[in-house]
Amino acid sequence: MLTISATSLQRPVISSRSGSRMGTASGSRSSSFQFKMDENCTQDDDKSTIKPVFSKLKATRCYRPKEWTPEVEQAFRVQQTGWKDLKEYMETYGEPDRWPNGFIRCTRVKSNGYYTYWRAHRECDDKYLHIVKVYEYA
Repeated sequence: MLTISATSLQRPVISSRSGSRMGTASGSRSSSFQFKMDENCTQDDDKSTIKPVFSKLKATRCYRPKEWTPEVEQAFRVQQTGWKDLKEYMETYGEPDRWPNGFIRCTRVKSNGYYTYWRAHRECDDKYLHIVKVYEYA
């Protein structure tokens, strides 16, 4: 069982006009509290650690696309959640959920594991093409 002790801090009175405030019961409060965690909650519940993935296969080519394609859309959605490309994402979480049209439906953020949900239509507008990198492997 995890117990947490907490005590309140005494704050000094800044006002010099009311000398009657200093030394009153409200200024010298000090108490101790004990908090108890739920029995069904463990300490490791909030620690969803993501292990880094190291692959031996390196990209042979990287380029920035000049026009939109479904491959660019896929790279955009994965890279917006912190991943290098779909290959790196799949090594950690497997194949992402997809819409019936083939676009990625849901990805997980690399830094914290939170879910990001994507719409069924194009999200990578032409103004975002300059931030996308497409990697090719041998």
